[in-house]
Amino acid sequence: MTLTVLLPCALLRAVSVTLTTSDGTASAPADYTSVATSVSFADGDSTSKAVSIPTTARSSAQGNKTVNVTLSAVSGGATLGGQSTTALTIGDATAPPPPPPPATGSLQFSAAAYSIADSAGAVSIGVTRTGGTTGAVTVAFATSDGTGLAGTDYTTTSQTVSFADGDAAVKTVSVPVNLHGNVGSSFTVNLKLTGPTGGASLGSPATAVLTINATTPVTPPVMTTVTVNGKGGGGAIHTTEILLLGVLVLLRLCFAIRKDGRSARGRIALCGVALVNALGWTMPAVADSPAYYAGFGLGQSRSDVSEGDIARKLNAAGFPGSSVSLDDHRLGGKIYAGMSFTRYFALEVAYVDLGSVRSRSTGATTDSAGFVAAVIANHPYSAQGGAFSAMASLPLTGGLSLFTRGGGFGWRGKIDADLPGIDAGSSKKTGLSGVLGGGIDFAFSTRLAVRAEWERYFIARDAMDLATLGLRITF
Repeated sequence: MTLTVLLPCALLRAVSVTLTTSDGTASAPADYTSVATSVSFADGDSTSKAVSIPTTARSSAQGNKTVNVTLSAVSGGATLGGQSTTALTIGDATAPPPPPPPATGSLQFSAAAYSIADSAGAVSIGVTRTGGTTGAVTVAFATSDGTGLAGTDYTTTSQTVSFADGDAAVKTVSVPVNLHGNVGSSFTVNLKLTGPTGGASLGSPATAVLTINATTPVTPPVMTTVTVNGKGGGGAIHTTEILLLGVLVLLRLCFAIRKDGRSARGRIALCGVALVNALGWTMPAVADSPAYYAGFGLGQSRSDVSEGDIARKLNAAGFPGSSVSLDDHRLGGKIYAGMSFTRYFALEVAYVDLGSVRSRSTGATTDSAGFVAAVIANHPYSAQGGAFSAMASLPLTGGLSLFTRGGGFGWRGKIDADLPGIDAGSSKKTGLSGVLGGGIDFAFSTRLAVRAEWERYFIARDAMDLATLGLRITF
């Protein structure tokens, strides 16, 4: 401990004063070392003088203690000033310092730079904990673009890295990297740690750079040819159905003539005449409109979907550059029966087969299954099923009439997708939708007429057109 003795002004002669210590509450030599020393000032010297009083460390806390200090025995003609005594306080410095706070440690990357080949698939980034392991702590890890682009050169990665209480093991974060194909080039990804919790701090380095080296050329995608057949339940109208209709008509005509009470031979002759008449080889009939009729029509079906429509949908599904060829000009037809209430109105039911729609879709892809699924999802349905419609007719002259129809169509359809030699997948669907149409009817007699018509059947998301030419026979 140091005390200062002052001489207010310089004198023209040398002076001195004696400084002595004595016990206050402190005791020498237990608490301090006694001092008795002469303090001198030379001729013209007014510089303050420092006097050191040694203190003694104590083994236990005893509180503050005092030492008395006195100036006396002045020489050289000087006199003592107003403060010739003082008390020196010795503080109790033996109390132990408070313990340091527990060390939770700092979190940082294991290196400032990382490097990986693009063929590796992923790189492990290390995060370390140093300087303490007290308590559970976390830190946030995130990537961002450098010269590399997320989704092209690497996969964006962000996660929370956790350390348990007492845990100092290195943690790793996996960052996926992608093949680039431009061999010899390299790309960088920025890595960053933020937001430490649990009392931990960010160490150094808290940022790092990952370099991805392109070492492997990208294998070009495999060209996969997918052939898709869309069918509506087995193709066009079967010949047996048409023959069955003809037999039923013949039997109905013969039964009607039998009721007239003619002889067996006459009935046979009349049946032949009636059949010839029904086939339109005689003069036109003049009877009024019949109540019941049946008939059939054969023709061509066509989807309203184009090759370009399917190609655009495949491109939107992630298969750019796909090409599509479409064959939808297929044989279709129907058999029907109806009831005429007047010359102007009738109700009709029909079994309709819209044939099939076929296509060949070609795309360059490594995902053959995904390409097949995309073709199935966007290929147009064809269908077969039952239709019910109301018809409005406009009679003209000479047995000619115009008609229009509208109603519902209960259908079932199927799409088959085939890779060459492999049954790759299929999709089945049923539904109830609408049908619209119109046409021309020309009656050769009261029993036989020729019908030409166009109809549009709405199926799922698309539509099928059916144009037919056929015969209508009345009973």
